[in-house]
Amino acid sequence: LSTTSSPPPPRTIKKVAVIGSGISGLTVAHCLTNSPLLRDRYGALSRFDVSIYDSRSSLDTRAGAGVQLNGGPAVLGLINPTVQQAVTSAGLPQVRVQSRTKSWGDDPFDTLFQVELPESILRKGGELAEKLMDKNNNLLWTAIMRGALQQALVDTLPNSQGIISFNKELVGIAANPQTIDGGCLLEFVDGSTEGPFDLVVGADGIKSACKEFIEKGKISADPSQREGAAAAIYSGIRIKYAVKDGVESENQMETATLKQYFGNGAFALDGIYGAGPSKPNTRSAFLVYLDDNYNGPFRRKNPAQITAAQENADWTQDVELTLQSERAIMKTAASEAGVPTVDVGPTIDSADRIFSLGVYYHNPFSLVGWSKEVARSGGSHVVLVGDAAHALPPFLGQGSNQAIQDAYCLACKLYEYNMCLGSESLVEEESPKGLEEYLKKYQDLRWRVTFDIFLKSLLLGYLETGGRDGIYAKFRDAFFKTMGLVGVAERVLFSAATPKV
Repeated sequence: LSTTSSPPPPRTIKKVAVIGSGISGLTVAHCLTNSPLLRDRYGALSRFDVSIYDSRSSLDTRAGAGVQLNGGPAVLGLINPTVQQAVTSAGLPQVRVQSRTKSWGDDPFDTLFQVELPESILRKGGELAEKLMDKNNNLLWTAIMRGALQQALVDTLPNSQGIISFNKELVGIAANPQTIDGGCLLEFVDGSTEGPFDLVVGADGIKSACKEFIEKGKISADPSQREGAAAAIYSGIRIKYAVKDGVESENQMETATLKQYFGNGAFALDGIYGAGPSKPNTRSAFLVYLDDNYNGPFRRKNPAQITAAQENADWTQDVELTLQSERAIMKTAASEAGVPTVDVGPTIDSADRIFSLGVYYHNPFSLVGWSKEVARSGGSHVVLVGDAAHALPPFLGQGSNQAIQDAYCLACKLYEYNMCLGSESLVEEESPKGLEEYLKKYQDLRWRVTFDIFLKSLLLGYLETGGRDGIYAKFRDAFFKTMGLVGVAERVLFSAATPKV
């Protein structure tokens, strides 16, 4: 007789660990624990026990800059309309996008194109209007501070204090040694162990421990030493951004406009963002420029000029620069690049915080994939969402939007998997599909969408700077002027903004 034991049969997903309490992680939690719409669709087996673990000491709502939520709110409405309302109420309707460049004459700037968002969306109608406007034709496109977005997601998550654990840096994922189908255990740097879990969702950003586990089967002790495809790629593009907190005595705007200004070898963005219900608006200015030590993602050959890139690569922005000197440095850099500072300058001069970071990315395409079964765990898996799967360059403003869509699509596949296992329609001879098939369907749905945005955003980042010393700035200006006139710029903007779930 054979002594080889048969693998345990597939089991429903009940206990889920989410690594990271950013936008994607919190949205996963809402999908699995706070979505009456998904529960109604998938029935009684759609019950999940979710725990969130975050390496940070707390939820820092002052961290981060402004976010453009365009397709994200529509997807939040598919999860829970109350959450959608909380998020849009915390922000401002973004009604306009303007692209401008240094003047070719005596004016302060020349306008390349301008998109009036509500009018353009309603004119196009169809799927675009259905997904970017509410049923009363109010714009869902929202300008919101990242911290305010996180706070709204936390405030609307039932028992959030009981679900989220901080100071939990993941260092290991292993099978539960007690039983063959015992799930997987999580090991943290403080020596604690949590679990067992049926599924681990890696929502831990660009320095993802979960991605390294999937790619390499291990987790490095130092997050900056992620190996192979788990290591993020530096684009050679840097960003300084200034944040000016609002005060009650200032006039408060009811809508937001995003303004872009091109220069030679750099460009800037300036906008107003909602900072939460009944809170004064926050203004942010961004200066995007090329790293002198790099040509694109490649280091330049002069080693004497190479310095280590000091990064907040995961956009946690916890390194605040010395304010007075950085105001002067940022404004001088904008002026020297010929960036019109009519809006950007006052924001920099009055900034309460200034941060600096490099733009890193993950290619959404992976030969290994976005998920992996934990060996000897009885079918427990690790799967990626958001920046852990596909950290996107920020130049189409899609990071948070795609994170929300990832979370929703993954949750739908988990509900479908549980429903399939509990279905009475399965005949006795029929074997239910394994979890890996549903996770693969999730990846197939999302990687093509994010890969398209990844390519367009990366190319836009290099193009919009105008090249080193503005070598192709005039071509860039002519290109954007033409694309604005023929409507291509608007189509690219709306294509990225329309959710694909």
